[in-house]
Amino acid sequence: MTDGTGLDILTEARRGHREIAVIILTSFGSISNAVEAMRRGASYYIAKPFKTDELLLQIEKGLEAKSMREELNNLREEIAWKYGFDSLIGTSAPMRQLKGLASRVATTDISILVTGESGTGKELLAKAIHYHSRRRKNKFIPIDCASIPENLLESEFFGHKKGSFTSAYSDQIGLFEQANGGTVFLDEVGDMPIMLQAKILRVLQESEIRPIGSTEPKKIDVRIIAATNADLPTLVKEGRFREDLYYRLNAMPLRIAPLRDRVDDISMLVEHFIKKENKKQAGSKISMSSEAMQKLIGFKWPGNVRELENTIKRAVALCQQDRITDSDIMFITTEPAQCNYVKRIEISDAGDWTLEESLCQRIEAALHATNWNYTRTAEKLGIGRTTLWRKIRKYNITRGEETAETVLK
Repeated sequence: MTDGTGLDILTEARRGHREIAVIILTSFGSISNAVEAMRRGASYYIAKPFKTDELLLQIEKGLEAKSMREELNNLREEIAWKYGFDSLIGTSAPMRQLKGLASRVATTDISILVTGESGTGKELLAKAIHYHSRRRKNKFIPIDCASIPENLLESEFFGHKKGSFTSAYSDQIGLFEQANGGTVFLDEVGDMPIMLQAKILRVLQESEIRPIGSTEPKKIDVRIIAATNADLPTLVKEGRFREDLYYRLNAMPLRIAPLRDRVDDISMLVEHFIKKENKKQAGSKISMSSEAMQKLIGFKWPGNVRELENTIKRAVALCQQDRITDSDIMFITTEPAQCNYVKRIEISDAGDWTLEESLCQRIEAALHATNWNYTRTAEKLGIGRTTLWRKIRKYNITRGEETAETVLK
């Protein structure tokens, strides 16, 4: 070659095809050339003369490595989809607003404080934010601040050096260092001891940690997402939570509404949980009767989405046929069956509708109630106009005589 070297070709090849495996064959073998080739992205470096078996072995290894990288990328994509914002089931106004706001801040590094009652899905939201951020290729490490003993918190968070205390038999890397480049999720941050809060504040301010027993701080790059069902402003007033840390964590507040305030999401959640249960049992085709659905819609759900999922699991276990009836719905809590939901469907002589049939009836009833005003109908159902139009086409709903048996209240 008169216009370059093999290393130049390697650089150009890698520029357009980052995943390709490159093997360098050369008559001028030297350690410095080999090091430079590996630095530029070569998989292997073989000096001539070479044995055919050796070359074939390196080709096989290169193909295996490429296949593993592709598989890893596919797994990352699957995880990102699994924990994406679509995994936050619901099209109610509160959920649409939450997902829209969360997706906008996901690509930033701003600290986020997620609030909401127990069982609303705070960790699921935090994962969705992480897997839509530039940090998605690094670790997402959840830490339950309420479950780690207070005397072990600092060691778990920041690690320790060998001999720094009685049982420190070796160096230990803390969770924050393990998450370097990724996201730390501090669940139930309101239960964090006041002593540790000052150290978390330092992480936020200085981007560094200091393992127990170490004299030198370590720089780290983590994003912190905190969550709590406690009233942090009240804890601040009572002196149980640092005010400066509260404002640092609360740079971007996200609140997940309780299920009783977004009842329009219940039918979608039920469908999702039933599908999950059906997948666990090959050939299972369990569906939900309209009476059972109305019973679920009328409940207050103090345990929120987690309680709803457990209720569906019980109903599937108790179900004798392929249709869940209202007698299969068993509530563990004793909250009264009331909520803020005022749009109730009454379908007389409906029989055991499938979930799809119930949704079709509900949409059709809402259309009749608004005289086929798509904007008002979408608002009543808590969905967008585009989603409404897709549902109308899916269920082949046409404008005709109003069905007397279907009344939307």
